[in-house]
Amino acid sequence: MKVCLWAATLALISGALGAASDPAIALRDRFAAISGNVEVIPPEYRAAVSTALGRVDLALKADRPYLALFELQRAFEMQAAFDFSAKRANITTSDAFLNEWKRIGAPPAPTAPALKLPIFVQALATSAEARGPATYHASLPYSEDSSAGISSGLFYLGESAAVYEFASFCRKIDWPTVAPEPPLRSIDKELDVLDAEVAKAYGAAEAAGRAAFINVNVTIKLARETNSRGHHAAALLQFLLARYRFAMISAPAGPAAPDLQSRLDSARASLAGKKVDHSIAEMFLQLAATQMATETPGPRAAVVILDTVLPAYHSVVPPQ
Repeated sequence: MKVCLWAATLALISGALGAASDPAIALRDRFAAISGNVEVIPPEYRAAVSTALGRVDLALKADRPYLALFELQRAFEMQAAFDFSAKRANITTSDAFLNEWKRIGAPPAPTAPALKLPIFVQALATSAEARGPATYHASLPYSEDSSAGISSGLFYLGESAAVYEFASFCRKIDWPTVAPEPPLRSIDKELDVLDAEVAKAYGAAEAAGRAAFINVNVTIKLARETNSRGHHAAALLQFLLARYRFAMISAPAGPAAPDLQSRLDSARASLAGKKVDHSIAEMFLQLAATQMATETPGPRAAVVILDTVLPAYHSVVPPQ
């Protein structure tokens, strides 16, 4: 029954999102929909959503659709999760929550359907779905926590559905035809190396600076999970995000080096016209180009992408 419930839910989500459309139109429409429904988000979280939407707007204006999709995810999922909670405001007791939790049931593991999508889009969608089961199971103890309460449980239960809604949104966009996927492999060894580096740096960090490692460790965990399931594109994306976030902890601030723009142009040119899909690398290049024009984190983010992320990418994906 629970599998059928989730199948029906996913079918409903897919239908509600409508037919496939041009990336810029689909992203701008979703941006507008979230912007127009922020009242469902509690005031203390609206600043985070507004900041995320601002980054989406910048990416769309610069014609960087992969980056816009990446930046949209946080606002998309938060709005959907809080909307889910608001529609269940009548659930106020642990027993009522438990009944709803059981009724919905655990979401299925990601399947990465064989659709002709840019590898970055498929990786982002599969990564989102991979968070669903753990988020669903975490929602129950949150609902039982006296300091968190039923509202927190409902948010995480809603988030476990929101990640699938986001994945469906990614896959229904009419993305341009792309080259075949590059040959990918397990990245267990790369993750082991990164894990060891992070553990060493965490051990040496001052107590006040250790919170910055939380997101890195969460990203590594997601990379390991998707890698173990054979979702190598999703694992690669999460590995590179972990590399980026880890390097940004210690990356020095400062003005852009004189050759930074030319290095970025060269990196982009090196991927143009290739026989395989390098859209994962392209998303990071779009991020680098955007960060070069911002104060925070600024040019140092572009340096990290050029000096750390792209070499890590090419160590897994051979140039071709």
